[in-house]
Amino acid sequence: MPHPGQPPHLSTEQETRYCRRVPVRRRPIARYLELQHCDNRPVSIDPVLAAYLNAMPLPNNFTTGDGLNTAGFNFASPQHEDQYDLTTKFDFKLDDQNAFYVRWAQGSQTSLGDSGNGGRPVFPNSPNFVDTARTPKNLAINWRWSPTARFTNEAVFGYSRFGFDFATPTPDPLLPFAFINAATPNTNFSYNARFLRTWQLVDNMTFDFSPHTIKAGLNFRFGRHTDDRSSVSGSAIEPIVSFGGSGGYTGYGLPAAGSTGINATDLTRLQNTINDLIGRVGSISQAFVSNGGNWEPAGTRWKNRAFYNEYDFYVQDNWRARRNLVFDIGLRWEAKLNPKVDNRPILRPDQDVKLGAAPSNTLKWTEGDLFKNDYSKFLPSVGFAWDPFKSGKTSIRANYRISSDRIASFLFGSSIFQGTPGNNTSATNSAYGQSGGLYRNLGPVYGTLYPTATTTALRQPAAFGTGSINVIDPDLQFPQIHSWSLSFQREITKNNVFEFNYIGKHGVHLLGGYNVNQVNVFAKVPGINESFLEAFNAIRANSTYNSPLINFLFTGNAANNAGTTTFRGLNSSSIANGSAASAALGLSQRLCQTADVTNGICTATGVQLISRTAITGSSFSPTRSSLAV
Repeated sequence: MPHPGQPPHLSTEQETRYCRRVPVRRRPIARYLELQHCDNRPVSIDPVLAAYLNAMPLPNNFTTGDGLNTAGFNFASPQHEDQYDLTTKFDFKLDDQNAFYVRWAQGSQTSLGDSGNGGRPVFPNSPNFVDTARTPKNLAINWRWSPTARFTNEAVFGYSRFGFDFATPTPDPLLPFAFINAATPNTNFSYNARFLRTWQLVDNMTFDFSPHTIKAGLNFRFGRHTDDRSSVSGSAIEPIVSFGGSGGYTGYGLPAAGSTGINATDLTRLQNTINDLIGRVGSISQAFVSNGGNWEPAGTRWKNRAFYNEYDFYVQDNWRARRNLVFDIGLRWEAKLNPKVDNRPILRPDQDVKLGAAPSNTLKWTEGDLFKNDYSKFLPSVGFAWDPFKSGKTSIRANYRISSDRIASFLFGSSIFQGTPGNNTSATNSAYGQSGGLYRNLGPVYGTLYPTATTTALRQPAAFGTGSINVIDPDLQFPQIHSWSLSFQREITKNNVFEFNYIGKHGVHLLGGYNVNQVNVFAKVPGINESFLEAFNAIRANSTYNSPLINFLFTGNAANNAGTTTFRGLNSSSIANGSAASAALGLSQRLCQTADVTNGICTATGVQLISRTAITGSSFSPTRSSLAV
């Protein structure tokens, strides 16, 4: 019992419990009697949260929900498009040997309330959630020089810039949370953006050495991919607050779940409603970005500039072997180079993380190239055109070529750089919520969010974890497509041509993903007398089984059964093979009311007079598809 005169006590439990102790003194005997009066009033509604909830419209759809406690609100949430395009061109012939042209195109397409990215307004009085802006700009300057009748050189200088901006038009800094039960009308999230800029130089030369026509050229592209992100490391640079908690409802007099009480689902919904109204915090998190050596201040955006240089060369011989037979033979060389990053080291695993590599608990990210430069991409092309009857009415063509995909810069920007250990991290505070913290008192807690380890220390992830890390296979090869075609054309009557086409494709080294460095399901952790496989089978046989291994891995205590199990995997690239082919038969354009025929279909406003049946298979799958008209 406290000594008389001690200050009143205020409980820190979820329900405010105000107790006042009054000492009573009786004379002449020196004895104290304490009287205690407590007021078990629950935590009051948060006025900030109540203002957001009260601003929402009343339900207008009672066919959704459970018919008693919840209902819906329906309205035609709008999306608007704001777009313009500008194209200009200038052509100038200096003389018979020199000609120039300039092309400039730019535009803007903005999706206001972008439904493709969940951006439409939640309620009629709510702002758009996401506005997506696209801003293309393109420049081409061409010089064509023909000093003789047998030689022509054409050079093109190009510039291209394309920007994506996924923005919250009116972010609310006071709204870092999402309600559990009700829809949340806005967010404190700002934007994610990326901008691609490319300088390009193309030069093509043509030599007429009849019957050979030699073509050669180059194509240099100097690309830069700039990421300007708020979303990094699985979180955001703006604070994120979750509501939740499973205790602290004593003062609300909630009924118990059961046959004579409340339905368990309704009880959970009621408890979550209380959490929404009083702002009971579950956790607070915030992402932090590094400058390559140290953590930047809270709220610093992830700005990363990566450079992708591409160098392509080709030579081609168009040989008219006979009057009715032409061969086309070419070779293309493409250099596939690893990307470079401005003002930040590129980090990669110090051990092989790929199919067939030994598993490891000591992976560490060190400076180095993501993959090896590839100078071995020699891509041939061969074909012919033949008129077997020398009548000019029949043509048989065949071609085989190998082509290669360009570098997918978005793959590196979204999956690799911003998620590399040591580049970014997320700081989380769950202790505040576990101790009964409320949203109204959260201000000082924001300042405590900061990474607990240095950027260097985080380059080596913990041996156990529930997350995943994306890496590039060090033996990465870029996708290649083997294409072959065969066509037959024959003029049947005047203006009527019979045509048959066969096209085949086979894709190799296609980009994909697979999980590696998985947990050894047969291994046992020291001190735990069961493997993962044994724990899995035991849990499958008995849903109440308390697994020491699972408890230890995810709580650090073999006797603590709180938490879930999700094992960590590293994603990389894989190889897939497949093929697709199609055959088409086109009849006369006279079957259309207009002369505009594309792929056997009247594409103008004329009436289509023949039916079209198509059976297709997906690209790069081991199927065959056919198209007949």
